[in-house]
Amino acid sequence: MNIIEQMARYLAAKLALPFEGGGDDEAAVFFGYMPAEPVKAVCVYAGDLRAPGDPDGARVQVVIRSNEDGAWPLRVAVEILRQLDERRDLLFLSEGDYVNRVETERGFEFNGLSDNNTQLYAADFRVYACGGEE
Repeated sequence: MNIIEQMARYLAAKLALPFEGGGDDEAAVFFGYMPAEPVKAVCVYAGDLRAPGDPDGARVQVVIRSNEDGAWPLRVAVEILRQLDERRDLLFLSEGDYVNRVETERGFEFNGLSDNNTQLYAADFRVYACGGEE
């Protein structure tokens, strides 16, 4: 399982949101793609993936999408930063790669509105992991 899926599953558990599912109106966490529904969603994208153990780590982007409810994405952004920023010595999943550390390269920034007036916020992280099966 790649590092972005591991991180997405970790965030889903920490945010108490379903992974890759739920109802059309229920917020959820995804990885690699963000479907049109639900409107409230978190997605973990590969920015610059590298093999576990690479000294440069892997760059990962986390995007939050929300409707006009401005409080929800900000609350989620703060919790994601709480769970990831400067974390050391952790496993995203019990069967996942060992993560030496996670660094925030760019905190959450407002990226504008999409066509249907949904808000987009994005942050970049560097994940230093080692070992594991791909």
